[in-house]
Order: sequence, then C-alpha cells, then structure tokens
Amino acid sequence: MATSPLRRLENLEAEIERLQTENAELRCRLGMNSNNSHKPPSSDGYRKNRARSALPKEKRSFGGQKGHNGKTPYAVEELDRVVVHPPKVCKRCGRSFEGERDQRVVPC
Repeated sequence: MATSPLRRLENLEAEIERLQTENAELRCRLGMNSNNSHKPPSSDGYRKNRARSALPKEKRSFGGQKGHNGKTPYAVEELDRVVVHPPKVCKRCGRSFEGERDQRVVPC
C-alpha cells in the first residue's frame, strides 16, 4: 500500500495550497471589526478606537477661530486687593468652621 513519491508530493502540494488559503482567510477575519464588517460594535472588545482628525497634521492651524479676539488674563505688577475664601467645613472630618474667628489650620 505504499504510495509513490510523485503521488505523495502532489498530495503535499495540495495540502499546502489549502492551508495557505485557510491562513489568508483567517488573517482577513482577524482584522475585522465593526467598521469593516457586519459585526456589532460590542464585539470589538476593549481596544479603544483612535479619533482621526479631518485635516492632516501639517494642514491644521493652531489657536482659536479666525477673527475671534481672545481674552487672556495677564499677571499684574501689584495686587489691588486679596480675597480670602476660607472653607466652611473640614474636608477630612466634616467639622464646621462657622462662628470661628481664628482660621488657623488645626489637625483633625
């Protein structure tokens, strides 16, 4: 029942071709997601999609809208007033500071 070497070679070549076709199909399936197939978005897994800009990086201009005058706050040489906003309650223990004149920091 021994097969001839030529027959065995033909069988092996056919098997190689079948496996290469299967490999190509599986690689194609591996790259599918909800954007390029009929699969629902929930099947995409936890990989985060990168948002792409409509314009390439080199075409984008920086800053605000054209014609819009910005309002940037600048530092001043001398302050005209200082407003102190003490907390009403301790954020660690919840003790109220109402009615206390001395606003020192005390350990809880």
